[in-house]
Amino acid sequence: PVAQELGDQELLVAPSYLIGLALCFSGKLGAARRLLGLSLDPMEKLGMPVDWQRGLLFHALAVGEGGDYKGALAMMARARAHAERMGQKVLLSMSELMHGALYRAGADWQAALVAGERAASLSRQTNEKVYLFAGLSLTAWAHSYQGRHDLSRVFRKEAIAIAQEMGGRVSTGDWFDASDAELALLAGENEQALSLASERAAIFRKSELLMGLGIVERAWGCALSRLGTSAAESDAHLAQSIEVCRSGDMKLGIAQTHMWWARICRERGEEAEAQRHRDASCEGFRAAGCEEGIATVQEFLASR
Repeated sequence: PVAQELGDQELLVAPSYLIGLALCFSGKLGAARRLLGLSLDPMEKLGMPVDWQRGLLFHALAVGEGGDYKGALAMMARARAHAERMGQKVLLSMSELMHGALYRAGADWQAALVAGERAASLSRQTNEKVYLFAGLSLTAWAHSYQGRHDLSRVFRKEAIAIAQEMGGRVSTGDWFDASDAELALLAGENEQALSLASERAAIFRKSELLMGLGIVERAWGCALSRLGTSAAESDAHLAQSIEVCRSGDMKLGIAQTHMWWARICRERGEEAEAQRHRDASCEGFRAAGCEEGIATVQEFLASR
């Protein structure tokens, strides 16, 4: 009301932008998408190029996770072109990092690897440690999905060291803290995956960090199954992962959980259930326009 009375457009935009970013960091992407969408045009008109780019990138991630992957990629491309026009390596690093976050959501691990490496390289040049931490962590995640577990550990170890230099708390850090459970799972370190997932789920649930929580609930269920726990207990965590993703409007996250659930069912010899979850995963990626995700599902279930 005060901003409206004063006619102060910047004061009107700031709450939508800042609250939208905070919601995105916490994984409440549906609400984030709405608020960030309201702020973009005014910020562009007001001449706020850095905030506009950051807002556009996070809005794109929320749009992609919400089920419009191709639309999100188009927004990301617009942000990258803006960063190139500005000629600032920090903006280019931000753009590469958020491209990588979207590729991760869409299970396009080769593209995520390239984006993570570019973000890390640019961040080393600018000494931007937050982006370097995220770029290295994303690179580690991608290497792990591609079977290069030793290399993954090297990159993640460097990222953790950087985070510790900054006091241990980094924005979006929970996304990558969650990845540690998945890295262990991918490497066949199931007891470690279970320990990390259960420990971090409690932290993420208390702090309402939905993106990280959806990932660790998924890893928790998979690790339990591989360690011989009952299917009912394992599946309860996988179902919880889907519910968490649904509450944050993370449709691509739901598709990834179905992919893992199909894998676990196959490992248990439950072929009918494996096929059901495989179909649900592929349909989730297909509905979002993410063909790369469908290809990953096929490869993920055929390998190992």
